[in-house]
Order: sequence, then structure tokens, then C-alpha cells
Amino acid sequence: MFSKIIASAVNLLIFSAFSGLCNYILLILPTDGLEQPTAALTTTIGLYLTQLMFFTIGLLISSIVKKYKAAIQVGTVFLLASYFLAITAQYSGIPFLDLLSPLRYFDVYEVTLNGIQIFSLILAFLIVAVCLCIAAKQWKNGNCRGKYIMSKVIMMCGVCGSGKTTYAKQKEKEGYIRLSIDEEMWNIYGQKGVDYPEEQYDELSDKVEHILRQRMISLIKDEKMLLLTLAFGIRIIEIFTKI
Repeated sequence: MFSKIIASAVNLLIFSAFSGLCNYILLILPTDGLEQPTAALTTTIGLYLTQLMFFTIGLLISSIVKKYKAAIQVGTVFLLASYFLAITAQYSGIPFLDLLSPLRYFDVYEVTLNGIQIFSLILAFLIVAVCLCIAAKQWKNGNCRGKYIMSKVIMMCGVCGSGKTTYAKQKEKEGYIRLSIDEEMWNIYGQKGVDYPEEQYDELSDKVEHILRQRMISLIKDEKMLLLTLAFGIRIIEIFTKI
């Protein structure tokens, strides 16, 4: 976990440095520089710290919220609320609102004129540290492991008698839901050539594939683990490319 966090922080640093360099070359140099020589550096640092705060807050949300989709929704709401509070604070002039949105801690205009404020810097580091500590504790206690396992689908094919059903029954004990086009055809229409004419097989098979495709989509959205069996693998690929 920590290696991934460090890698993400480095990626954010590279992105911020690149953005700052582009701004300096494309905007500052053509206008003969700024009155504050260090503004380019301080605004770049402010950009990095702002991204770092949002990254660690997102990490905190993902460690606390139990569902993957719910975590995305909470994160989106937090981001939109931060923008709303930042805009409100800027136009209302209420100092208290500046504390509620990380976007206001290192406002480009304020940082350009006055540099980075010590209070904002301490507050940013405090937010990052608290979020990292809580997220790390959640991970260490095992509260995050397995929480965001999204739907897993095993696609299995083979000739009759190759052991598909035996393997599938083993996976069902592990919580997989088995979907078999061959079995679904048998359950709905019976045996080919006996319960329905052989020339109708392709037409009926398409109907069964449509039913299973809708069922798969519903189960995948519910983050279930699926096992799809079929006698010929090419049919599996065709089904999933239609989803």
C-alpha cells in the first residue's frame, strides 16, 4: 500500500512540476516575468499540495466507505462541495469558509501576491497526515481488504466431458454464480432435434444469449463473481463484446 501511495505522490509531483514549467515558459516569460520572482515556484508548490490533499482525502474516503460505488459518489460529492465552498468563500469574503475547502488554502492569486501562508501549510500537512494515518490503520486492520473487489468473471470453454461442470461446481462453493448457455438452452427449450427442430437452434440460441447477457450485466453491476461455461469459446468472446 505504502509503495503505491509514494508512487502516486511522485506522479503528482511530476505533474505539478511540469505544469509549473509550462506556465513559466508559456505565460510568465512572454510577459517579461512577474513582480514577485518566486511566484512561479510558490504557485507550483501550492498546486502540488492541493492535489496531495485531495489524493489523501480520497484515500481516506475509500478506506472508510464500504462499497466501491458509494466511495466514488462520496468522493464526487466532496469534490463538488469543495468547489462550491471555494467559489462562495471567494465572493462572500467570509474567512471561515476558506478553511472548509482545500482549494482555498493555496489560492493562486493569494499565493502570487503574498506567498504561501504558514497556517495554510501546517493545515495542509495536518490533513495529509491524518488521512494517511487513518487509511493506513484501516488497511492494517484488514478493514479495506476485499472491500473493493469488483465483479470477477471466469470464462470457461471446452468440449463435452472435459470437466467444465466439475470445475464449475467447485467454484460455486467459493461463491461464484454459474451461467451456462448450454444448460440454459436445455432448461428453456429442451434437447435439440427432440424438443425443437435443429434448424431453430441458432434463433433460439440468440434469444438465450440475450437473456444471459442481461443477467450478466445485472450481476456484474452488483459486483458478483461469475463463471460462464460454454462448449465453444468463440461464443463467449462474442457475448462479452456485445455487453
